[in-house]
Amino acid sequence: MTVFLMLGSLFSVVYMGGTRWYFPGASEGIAWYFGYIVCYALAAMIGFKTPVNSASEVLIIALKALLPVSGLLLFVYGLFLQFMTSTAPLGNGDVLDTTTSMLGTLCIVTGIVMVIISLWAIRKN
Repeated sequence: MTVFLMLGSLFSVVYMGGTRWYFPGASEGIAWYFGYIVCYALAAMIGFKTPVNSASEVLIIALKALLPVSGLLLFVYGLFLQFMTSTAPLGNGDVLDTTTSMLGTLCIVTGIVMVIISLWAIRKN
């Protein structure tokens, strides 16, 4: 099941990147969703026939190690966004963009939660 989910995610990201880059008009409609179905069907055919071995376990360990790193990167990006929006000059006609100002805070909180949960899971194991 793990191999299926990893392959499905990989195939769908490659499909999304390829169609958006080479065929920008094809990113909507039923053909777009059919492509995702084909990606996961191909991943199911490959993933359910592949026995679980040490290579997939190594990949899972690497993904677990990347989780706190991505949490730290998200935290730093949130700090960057927060300082970029706080120093923006506002005139009388300007309205503060709440999406941008909240995005920094949400990135900071999500990054902290990701780091705490991943370190707790690593310590538990």
